[in-house]
Amino acid sequence: MRCYPPSKMCVKCGSECCCRQLSGIVHPSQITGKTLVIRRDKLVKMIKNGEYCIDSYSDGTMDEDVYFVRPRHTNALKKKVDFSWGGTCIFLTDKGCRLSWKNRPLGCKMLEPKKRIFDNCVNHGGDKLRQARWWKRSNLYGILLDISKGRRGEV
Repeated sequence: MRCYPPSKMCVKCGSECCCRQLSGIVHPSQITGKTLVIRRDKLVKMIKNGEYCIDSYSDGTMDEDVYFVRPRHTNALKKKVDFSWGGTCIFLTDKGCRLSWKNRPLGCKMLEPKKRIFDNCVNHGGDKLRQARWWKRSNLYGILLDISKGRRGEV
């Protein structure tokens, strides 16, 4: 998957088309570790530390929502499960994202900055449903569902 670093246009735009509307989705491969137990612990820690939450997406044609992990929004800092639409990413500062390039969600990295102020950024990761399905196909999806529905007491 090709990634696109931020450009000078991101500063001019003020991240209006990305970080101020909806945080990028974390790809399951970004939950590091060699075994499911380590990955499970990392997932729980990410949500417990207050910087990430569980969200869901549905396009209205599916039998059930698809759950995924993304950075929390500034209007929902206390929520571990946040299904709200829109909000400013907690990692956005006046100077841009406070996360290093390596640590940014893949959903953010796959957004190609616009060339001119009146253009739109290009999302090479596909729509939110496609990105959410990354999680549906992962070995962490069952754990994500359990946490989101309160079936495990870790979070």
